[in-house]
Amino acid sequence: MAKLAWSLLCRRVIVDETTKLASAIDVLEGFEFQTKPDVTKIEGLSLEFAAVCLWTRSDTSKPETVRQRLRLEGPDPKLNAPPPWEAVVDLVKTRNHRNVFLFQGFPYLGEGDYVFHVELQEGARWTEQSRMVLTVKRKAVAPES
Repeated sequence: MAKLAWSLLCRRVIVDETTKLASAIDVLEGFEFQTKPDVTKIEGLSLEFAAVCLWTRSDTSKPETVRQRLRLEGPDPKLNAPPPWEAVVDLVKTRNHRNVFLFQGFPYLGEGDYVFHVELQEGARWTEQSRMVLTVKRKAVAPES
């Protein structure tokens, strides 16, 4: 079964076409955003970011293909998180495989810790390989007069 080498959240990822080396720009561990004090409902946040996962073969001499899932758990379990994102981890031609999940917005589910669970499919089960925690804080700011 494939092994997860690392995973991270960042604002942008750049992959060199020649060398295939990746550069993670602005690694995300948390952020704060501002709203007016009277704002009570927030649908989502305008934030472009990426979740990057590097997988490697468990046995370097044996090609394999597996499925990965990225599942988001928000700070408030009563609010519905978006459905998980899935991708193929193709380790047939190469020993390593990088999956990049690109997001054009952030599903705001309240202040607190958002946990991105990196999971691997093993038969009918999904097993957690890693967690990426993103702390989100909201700051109410009165407009300047």
